[in-house]
Amino acid sequence: MAETTVQGKKMRVEIITDRYRIVGDVFIQSANGYRSRLTDVLNQPDKTFLPLINVGMYSIDEDREEWKGNFLAVNKAGIMFAKEIHE
Repeated sequence: MAETTVQGKKMRVEIITDRYRIVGDVFIQSANGYRSRLTDVLNQPDKTFLPLINVGMYSIDEDREEWKGNFLAVNKAGIMFAKEIHE
């Protein structure tokens, strides 16, 4: 069985929902030699969830960490705001 490699980059992002601020890494896949952006991933109509790794989830009201984990799938319909974090 042949192994398939996917070209792309890992991007640190901050996502705001109505209840949480979520910080994690998303994999941005390159397509046909073009560099994809966060907006390209968010605008994919066939993808309902945004997969994140190395995730921290914080309450909006108190900005305290509610949960920390290796993986979280965020429903894109619940995202109010998303941005890349330049560390």
